Amino acid sequence: MKPDQNILLIIFDDLSPMLGCYGDPIAQTPNMDRLAARGVTFTNAHAPCAICSPGRATVFTGLRPDEHGVTQLSHKLRGKIPDVITWPQALRARGWHTSGVGKVFHKGVPDSISSPGNEFNNFGCGDVFSWDTFHSPGAMELNCNGIMRNYTPRDTHLVGIGGAISWLRAEKGENKHHEWKVADHICQQIRHHACDRSANEPINPTLWAAGFIRPHVPLVAPDAYFRLYDDIDIQLKPEPGDATPLAKPVDEQWCSHFNLSDEQRQEAIRAFYACILFVDAQIGRILDTLEATGLADNTLVILSGYHGFQLGEHGLWFKNYLYRESTNIPLIIADPKHTSTHGQQSGALVDQSDLFPTIFGLTDQQLPPSQAFAGQSLQGLLEDPAGEHRSYIHTQVNWNQYQGRCVLDRNFAYMTWSGDHQQEQLFDLKADPGEHRDLLHNDLNHPELERFRTALMEQQHFAEQR
Repeated sequence: MKPDQNILLIIFDDLSPMLGCYGDPIAQTPNMDRLAARGVTFTNAHAPCAICSPGRATVFTGLRPDEHGVTQLSHKLRGKIPDVITWPQALRARGWHTSGVGKVFHKGVPDSISSPGNEFNNFGCGDVFSWDTFHSPGAMELNCNGIMRNYTPRDTHLVGIGGAISWLRAEKGENKHHEWKVADHICQQIRHHACDRSANEPINPTLWAAGFIRPHVPLVAPDAYFRLYDDIDIQLKPEPGDATPLAKPVDEQWCSHFNLSDEQRQEAIRAFYACILFVDAQIGRILDTLEATGLADNTLVILSGYHGFQLGEHGLWFKNYLYRESTNIPLIIADPKHTSTHGQQSGALVDQSDLFPTIFGLTDQQLPPSQAFAGQSLQGLLEDPAGEHRSYIHTQVNWNQYQGRCVLDRNFAYMTWSGDHQQEQLFDLKADPGEHRDLLHNDLNHPELERFRTALMEQQHFAEQR
């Protein structure tokens, strides 16, 4: 353990890589871009399962959903493996002080975010084994006045506000919002740590984990952030005329046919960008505090999403799909020790299971011997971002009687569905990056098919053995 090195984890719900540092021409994300300039940005990072609980369990255990057993929203961490070790838990056992704030593990939105206080709830948001302290800041977001829009209300779409394409242009102060309060709590802790350090008090290295909700729906941000996008022209990419029909399990999902008009979709996308801008401002407050206290030079900062979000692509909304809009996540690792690669990008295939071994490698620690990890350390890519990491990425979704699997490499994405409607699909990511044209629709003997079938079987066998 390095006694003077801290870790700051910044993690988001539903954040796709719609950031300036990822080349998005509309996003206004000066603070996340500023962090990218101090680290390595991973452009091909994915969630093994694009839904809240499974993704969070993978982030903290280094295991994939089939291994840790959290494959549905309602599943609890430690339900299948009661003695599973999270990396905050392992750091804590080695003398680190661990502090979680906000939506780090799973909690419901918007209902649960209004509950303030120290919280170790049934979903494991606090996870008593992981944290020395855990704080859930209360928020008044839905009571912040302003203009509320909901294009998928319960009476017509059978979804509540936490699953609706809805947004609020809030008029009350920023300090009423969950995101502001999470950042404020982290900033206070950083300042306290710096004061103890300057007073030569005995202090342990610290992990701060900041769990931001936005841009999860309902899309809530102060009106000032919405206004910055009011006049932005959102260009919608038309679905190609020769697009293959959706796989039947996808076509039957509750959020597959919201049928928003182009104008409504553009409004929703503006609201999504406004929420990203608001949370970016909170990241700026935290980075400013690290720099002002002198802790920036000895704090490893990791910024990640849990999964992406469909914004009408393929006619789909929300997440829990196999398409890249659902699985592709932002991942930035800013390590003060690797200055020679700061500001660079890596296109290597990586996923969230890599974070546990990466953190232990960067802090010069041995991984817990009792746990076999699916992931691999990204330390080599921080030293050489042009390097390779793995040949394939595996993602999955589970919908009642259906189970979907995806295996992708840099060139192709192979998807398969089991259950009542078994189906295979293959997409050429170079010629068809939007994954619209299934190569197997008219050719069940595509030369790449057996390679991906074998890769999927090997991964399933690997998971069963573990």
